[in-house]
Amino acid sequence: IRVSNVKSSNVIKNPMSIIKNKRDILNESAGKLHVLDPLLTIKRGYTVARTEGKIVSSAKDLKKDDELELEFKDGKVNTRVL
Repeated sequence: IRVSNVKSSNVIKNPMSIIKNKRDILNESAGKLHVLDPLLTIKRGYTVARTEGKIVSSAKDLKKDDELELEFKDGKVNTRVL
């Protein structure tokens, strides 16, 4: 590494700006993850259906006698596909 390159790098000149930039990126990523939180969907009155611990995204993924866990905002219920 050349000394002149190190002297001109932003790490030496302005480390706080790098930290702020990384913090902003982290906060933006956290916001995106928050929006994708399935618990927010449940709080709006929907349920999340799972079979064998995996979220069911289509009725086509189910067959007769599959066991389901339905998660509501106030609890969970186990059921079976008829």
